[in-house]
Amino acid sequence: MAQGEYVWFVDADDQIDSTFIERAISLLKKGTSHGNQWDWLVFGSLNIFASGNTTSHALQNDLRLETRKQFHNHFDDIFSQLPYNVPWNKFFKRTIIMEHRLSFPPMTTGEDAAFITSYLPYVNTCCVLAETPYYYQLESSSSMRSTHRALKEYQDNRNRIFSQTKTFQRLGLKSDKVTSESVYRLIYGTYILLYQSVHNKQNSLKVFLRSTHALPGLTEFLALAENLPMTPRIRILRFFVQHPFAFYLYYQIRSAR
Repeated sequence: MAQGEYVWFVDADDQIDSTFIERAISLLKKGTSHGNQWDWLVFGSLNIFASGNTTSHALQNDLRLETRKQFHNHFDDIFSQLPYNVPWNKFFKRTIIMEHRLSFPPMTTGEDAAFITSYLPYVNTCCVLAETPYYYQLESSSSMRSTHRALKEYQDNRNRIFSQTKTFQRLGLKSDKVTSESVYRLIYGTYILLYQSVHNKQNSLKVFLRSTHALPGLTEFLALAENLPMTPRIRILRFFVQHPFAFYLYYQIRSAR
C-alpha cells in the first residue's frame, strides 16, 4: 500500500524524535554526492527499559557510504554497534522491495531479520547517522510460551541465522560479531522460554535439562560462533549456554527475588 520512495517500519509502542522525519527526508532528497539515491538509511536508538533506565546504540560519527565496496568495508563496524536484526532503525527503498518481491516470511519469530537479510544484497549506497532518534520501549513481558513453541521458535531462528551467514559469506562480509551474538543470544533466549515454560508448570530441573538437550542441531549451531571474536557480553552468554544447569540455578535465584 505504500506510495512513498522509502518505507520505515515503526513499532506501535515506540516513540521517535519529533523532528527526525523532516531531517531524514531532507537528507534523502539530497542523495549521494553523485546524485544517486540512498538504498539504506540507518540510525541509532535509545532502549528505554520499564525501570526508566536507558542504553544507547549509536555510532560516533555519520557515515556516507556511496559504493558497495565502502558499505561492505564498514559493515562490521556499523552492525557491531547498531542492531542488525530489527527493521525500525532503517529506512528501506520501496523500489528494491517491490522489484525483488521481498517480504517478511511466515515464521514463528525472526521474520524481521530474515527480511533484512533478503534486502542486504541490493544495498549499494548506505547513509548511517550517528544520532539516536528512535526510542525503543522495552517492557517486561509476562507472556509464557509452551515448550513446543519455544523449540519451534528456536528452529526458525536457527535456520534464519544459517541463511544469514551464507548471505554474508556470498557478499564477502565478515560479520563476526553479528553472527556470534546472534547465535548465543538465540540459545540464551530459548533457555529463558524453556525455563518459563517449566517453571510455570512447576516441573523439575530434570525436565528443563531434557528440554535444552532437545534443541535440534545445537552442537553444529554452536560451532558457527565458536572461533569468532568474543565480547565480554558474549562470553557471559556463552558460559550460560554451555552450562544449562548454571543457567537454571541463576534463574531460580532471580525468580526468588
